[in-house]
Amino acid sequence: METSTGFKGLLKLIEGSSVYGSDIQSLVLTVTYDTADIMHVTITDANKQRWEIPQSIISRPTATKKPTASSMKYKFSYTSNPFTFEVTRLSDGVVIFKNDKPLIFKDQYIELTSSFDANAKTYGIGESTRLNHALQPGHTYTLWAVDLAAANEQENLYGSFPYYLQTINGVSHGAMLLNSNGMDVSLDDTSLTFKAIGGIIDLYIFAGDSPAAVVSQYTSIVGRPQMMPYWSLGFHNCKYGYSSLQQVIDVVANYSAAQIPLETQWMDIDYMQDYRDFTTDAKNFPMDQVASFVNTLHQKDNALFLW
Repeated sequence: METSTGFKGLLKLIEGSSVYGSDIQSLVLTVTYDTADIMHVTITDANKQRWEIPQSIISRPTATKKPTASSMKYKFSYTSNPFTFEVTRLSDGVVIFKNDKPLIFKDQYIELTSSFDANAKTYGIGESTRLNHALQPGHTYTLWAVDLAAANEQENLYGSFPYYLQTINGVSHGAMLLNSNGMDVSLDDTSLTFKAIGGIIDLYIFAGDSPAAVVSQYTSIVGRPQMMPYWSLGFHNCKYGYSSLQQVIDVVANYSAAQIPLETQWMDIDYMQDYRDFTTDAKNFPMDQVASFVNTLHQKDNALFLW
């Protein structure tokens, strides 16, 4: 069924499996031509609402009409039985997303694969510590945000970014699965597979065609980088492991005594009560004394930030 921004359709299960749990029998497909170079595909349970990232957390632009045919940079096509789809960039005929493998959609397991040319170089799927820039075929990259120091190689860090940029013959495109559930992203020589443990398929495809254009298209959805505040460009000191507020006060005093510039002093999670958010350690970091220390720093045009 055509809509003002694309079309909708109903997907029915052809052949199920008990692996990973029971299949969801009916899915609703929504294809939205967000802009001339961004396509948006969502697939979810046709009969029951499922968790998806709300607009209140990440506010995304909402398309109100299709781009003009003359401005379109991609084409969406599909097969009905079994359901597959692909998105082709019109300028060079390159297929930038090709879902030609079985779609798996269960209550706690979703699998979506895109196939591509063996010459493709794939970047992204962060945030983790790794020494290589291009992702390595034959590897699985797990997205599960944890609080690990960046000194640990090949480990997840604070954020999860299920987004990749791909380059074939010097021309780029990208895709993002906007899903906050834990997931694996498996990369082979000619395919990339998202494997999420819940939520919906909320897929954005970016036509590119330069790396800068892909990044611009991506950030038009998730938000542009903020301009850095002026104070952040100064000299900072930060450390995990302060035992008391007095130790922090002494550190700042020693900077002054040594005539070392210091615009900002940070405290890590040591100031919390048992590392609980929105609390302070009443014994070692009394709030009234912390407030007094902050006022003293502000009078000297310094700052204290609680991590």
